[in-house]
Amino acid sequence: MLSSIVGHLGVVRLLTRLVERDKLPHAIVLDGPVGCGRRTLARALAAAVLCPQRRAGDACGHCAHCQQIVAGTHPDLAEVQGERDAPRGLTVDLVRSIAENAFSTPLLGVGRAIIIPDAERLRGPTANTLLKVIEEPPPRTVVILTATSASGLLGTIRSRTQLFRLHALTPAEAERVRASKRASETPSPAAKLDSDIAALPMTDLKRILVGPDAGAVARVLAALPERDSNSQNDDKSITQSQHQRAVLRAWLDDLIAVIRLELRQPDRQCVDRAVDHLERVVRARADLDRNLQPRLALEAMALTR
Repeated sequence: MLSSIVGHLGVVRLLTRLVERDKLPHAIVLDGPVGCGRRTLARALAAAVLCPQRRAGDACGHCAHCQQIVAGTHPDLAEVQGERDAPRGLTVDLVRSIAENAFSTPLLGVGRAIIIPDAERLRGPTANTLLKVIEEPPPRTVVILTATSASGLLGTIRSRTQLFRLHALTPAEAERVRASKRASETPSPAAKLDSDIAALPMTDLKRILVGPDAGAVARVLAALPERDSNSQNDDKSITQSQHQRAVLRAWLDDLIAVIRLELRQPDRQCVDRAVDHLERVVRARADLDRNLQPRLALEAMALTR
């Protein structure tokens, strides 16, 4: 959430106000030194744009959309890997795919967000492909670029984007970020989910999407792990049904990631089928968030509207 960003108070307030008033520029650049939190701010801004329950210009932080953004599975958020993650990740084909998807209808109906880090790398055909999105922005789409120095951007991109300058974090702010990161890396009672999620019944989940399949539903339910109430590491306040819903939500997140790859197929029929599957999986995940029993959520996922 924007409200959880460390530092950059003035920029965060301005972005929040722009989102609240629906006046956020369609293409922006977050410019700042390494380690200042550009990617973190970009994701928080994307969450604010895509959250259907946002309040006062910020994401709610708890709806299905927000959870998908945190998990990296939101179908309307395209985030390119940074140079440090994948030096050759920003290819012409990848940017072209992102540009083509930007002009299609948002799958979840709210909008689209595109995050491209290290925008200084944009050159030649790659830059020209992105320019088509920036020059003729699709409705409800925001492109968020990050850069260590706006002076490294191509002039054609710089002139068509709104620049927001970020400064290096103070020592106290940097320590807050490190403390937060240490806390997130500390094993929690929910860490048991990691081993449970590994046993992903992907084949049966796909069969459920093809149509009602009682056998596949039964096998997925049977694969859901029981919470070990005798373990000292388990949170005793978490019931078995809550634990199983959490595991099933994680399985559905992985299924969403698989379906998103199918959206890149050139065959229109395959894309239409993938969109239908994606809508049903997202709906099933929302059912789990409303504490619906896993069996009912899976059975509903098999049904088309």
